[in-house]
Amino acid sequence: MKQTEVPVEGLTHGQCYYFRAACGNIRGYSQFRVSQPDCVIPSSWRDETGREERLPPGGLALLDRLFAEVRSGRPDLKGLGDPGPGETPVGQRRKKTTIKQLFTAASKFQKHLKRGVFLSCLLYHEDRVLVTNE
Repeated sequence: MKQTEVPVEGLTHGQCYYFRAACGNIRGYSQFRVSQPDCVIPSSWRDETGREERLPPGGLALLDRLFAEVRSGRPDLKGLGDPGPGETPVGQRRKKTTIKQLFTAASKFQKHLKRGVFLSCLLYHEDRVLVTNE
């Protein structure tokens, strides 16, 4: 089997869809099989919670425009403006990481966290847990 998943695009929210599949080789195709469950209805978590979207349509564009206005109107605010020529962004002043540091058991990353939003990922495999924080 070369492909176990097939993306289906353009589905309408809340409409029931039925799928069936057949396998084939050089000699031909098998009988069509109906999927289990028989039908699926595309939905989102908002259907269950009853909450409406927080941003209206075009809300991200509105926020981007507002942020650009704040950045242009307040050049004295640090961290909002783009770095000019000759300025080094804060993120590029990091200490160079060597291969040896990547494989140490006790990472010192947590001691140097700054304020902001961080993404963390938990990976479980058998009895092992891997936590990444970036």
